[in-house]
Amino acid sequence: MHPIRVEGLSLSFPGRDGSSLPVLDNVSFDVGPGEFVSLLGPSGCGKSTLLNIAAGLLAPDAGVMRIGDLVIRAGTSEVPPRVGYVFQSPRLLNWLTVAENINLVLDAAGTPRERWDAVIDHYLGMVGLADFRNKYPLELSGGMQHRVALVRALAIEPQILLMDEPLGALDAITAHRVRQDLVRLWQASKATVLFVTHNIAEAVQLSDRVMLFYDRPTSVYRDVPVPFERPRKTTDPKLLELEAAITEDFFANIIRATAA
Repeated sequence: MHPIRVEGLSLSFPGRDGSSLPVLDNVSFDVGPGEFVSLLGPSGCGKSTLLNIAAGLLAPDAGVMRIGDLVIRAGTSEVPPRVGYVFQSPRLLNWLTVAENINLVLDAAGTPRERWDAVIDHYLGMVGLADFRNKYPLELSGGMQHRVALVRALAIEPQILLMDEPLGALDAITAHRVRQDLVRLWQASKATVLFVTHNIAEAVQLSDRVMLFYDRPTSVYRDVPVPFERPRKTTDPKLLELEAAITEDFFANIIRATAA
């Protein structure tokens, strides 16, 4: 059974003038257990909308999205169990410590209180932040805040991890460090990941597969496997060759679709 199965998903948003704006157009794909799949497409094409449907924040107009045993279809937007969501910004509560921010999600997920300290220490230790559990977010660098956001999402031991451009605001050096932490956390968790990015190099570096989307209304036009073992080096000629091929294909198709 696939943890994520999308079948003929379509969605439009209403315009102020009574018109509708088509966003998703008959989108279908599967994600296997423990896979890391990146969604790559132009800004505004509907990638984040797909994540919001997966999180139960939106309901589609047509089609079905299956998240484990939960079926999300038109008229339903039930929140799936054990889904972690990492946003573009860390979204930490500045008046709570790092540990208290993580406690909130552990409480909501029903994690026994006696396990909280051990879980927090375990995951913070994996990203080198064991000594910062009692610090407040504003005492941390941007990169450290993003690592805490990763820990917060994974501390509930999610079956599905949704990530919406979580590293887009970071400088190249910090993003490289956080990617390494992300891969280590993901491999330890065995979660199934949907990762939205505009960064082709990042998608190739992280993913088992990269799905390419047309401009709005979006649909999948290519599903690219990344068949390289981890750990991966950014200078690996095989990765660079695949990145170049995706870049050429991606922009050729986007330009062709726009011209049409």
